Amino acid sequence: MNTPELNAEDELRQMIDKVAYLAIGVHLLLIGLYYVWGYENLSLLNLACTMAWFHGRHLNKQGKIDLAINFLSAEIVVHAIATVSVLGWESGFQLYLLSALVFHLLYAGKNIKRMIMSTSLFAFVFLALQLFCKDGGQYGADSWLMQGIYYVNFSASMLGISLCVYYYNEVTAKAHRKLYALASTDALTGLPSRRAFDTQMQKRLMEAEQASLIMADIDYFKRINDTYGHDVGDKVLQEVACRFQQKLRQNDVVFRWGGEEFLITLPHTSLGDAHVVAKSLCEVISHSPIVCEDAILNVSITCGVSTTDQSINGVGQLIKHADQALYRGKENGRNRVTLFGEMLRTDSYSIAMQ
Repeated sequence: MNTPELNAEDELRQMIDKVAYLAIGVHLLLIGLYYVWGYENLSLLNLACTMAWFHGRHLNKQGKIDLAINFLSAEIVVHAIATVSVLGWESGFQLYLLSALVFHLLYAGKNIKRMIMSTSLFAFVFLALQLFCKDGGQYGADSWLMQGIYYVNFSASMLGISLCVYYYNEVTAKAHRKLYALASTDALTGLPSRRAFDTQMQKRLMEAEQASLIMADIDYFKRINDTYGHDVGDKVLQEVACRFQQKLRQNDVVFRWGGEEFLITLPHTSLGDAHVVAKSLCEVISHSPIVCEDAILNVSITCGVSTTDQSINGVGQLIKHADQALYRGKENGRNRVTLFGEMLRTDSYSIAMQ
């Protein structure tokens, strides 16, 4: 299973790639405009910058993210200094420094030293350009031309900032979702964990017109671990979880409750229907041995079943009733289904009454 950090790194590479596409597009546009307007040296400069962004994308695709960011940031600084020196402050090329700074700050995360260094560098370049290039460049370009270039640069820099923030939020959101999934999923069986039940199912169960629970426990599981080892015990847990998932209905959900216990939620299910489901779970486990390495194990489970009624006061009590029914089943010999609060009998399993 991939970690949140790896997923975040993939998203960061995508963010660099999208920003690179934007920068390449702007540079290609400027190459043509400068050539038409007679600024051949700036046209050549933007051609070199375009190649630099292609190289930065190549570094990024190789996974050299830190090197790619530093290389592309250096391109932005050099391009801003060279272009503002020629066209002047009014051209707006200094605005790209702000885009690059935002990107650096997002990438730096909690590295305060890197944040301070990045902010100081870009602030120094920005203020130096304002101080020495405020009065315009050597070409003395027409005001309407400068306004057009300024608006293009302003729009592109704002778009760059927006892309950075958008993909940073995507990285954060996906990492949070991944962390939540890891915290809410049992690593051994892949089933939802007890935490997932607490956050997802309690409200859903209580809002249902009628709902039932099955608390299932693997019989003599400690004996399996002591006899065959914990690796075999883990495989038994995995196989039981797999068989549960294959047998349950579409709206039923099985949770790894802890140890060798499983909790199955059955929304919109009566006690009688829940008994039928519990019996089918017992059968799917006990009727087929579990093969683990050289061991062939005859495994069984005991189930306790409870359902909502007017006397139920919350999900906690519903779980308590299922747990009490489970332990009554264990006291009566295991490998059976015990219903809380009602006497039922089947052909294969004794049903105890709470």
